[in-house]
Amino acid sequence: MSREELAALVYEQRRILDLIEALYNELATLERSLMENRNALDILRKYKSDAEASEHETLLPIGGGVYLPVVITRPSKIVVSVGAGIYLEKDLEAALEYVNKSIENLQKLMQDRTNLLNQLRNRYEEITAKITELQFKMQKTSER
Repeated sequence: MSREELAALVYEQRRILDLIEALYNELATLERSLMENRNALDILRKYKSDAEASEHETLLPIGGGVYLPVVITRPSKIVVSVGAGIYLEKDLEAALEYVNKSIENLQKLMQDRTNLLNQLRNRYEEITAKITELQFKMQKTSER
C-alpha cells in the first residue's frame, strides 16, 4: 500500500468517526422522545384506569425545572401531534393506540441506528488496524 492509500484510509476513518458521533446524537434524541412517549402512555393509562375520577392533580412543567400544580378534568378528546405542526383530536383509546405505535416505531428506529452504529464501529476498528499495519510496514521500509 502507498501513502495515497494510507491517506484514503485515514480520511475514511475520520468520516466514520463523524458518522458515529452523529448517530450517538440521534440516539440521544430518540431516547428522549421514547421517554416522553412512555410518560404520555403512563398518564393516559392512569386516566383510563381511573374512570371514576373527574379530576386529576398533576405538575405542569413550564421550563427550567419549574412546575405548576394543576388540576386536569377528564378530557373527552386528547390532542396529539402527528408531525409537521399538525395536531389531531383523538379519544382516549385512539390516543393510547397512537402513542403505543409511536413507541414501537421509536424502538425500531433505535434498534436500526444501534445496528448501524455497531457496523460503523467494526469498520472503524478494521481501518484502524489497517492503518497501524501500514504505518508499521512503511516505517520498516524507510529504515532500510
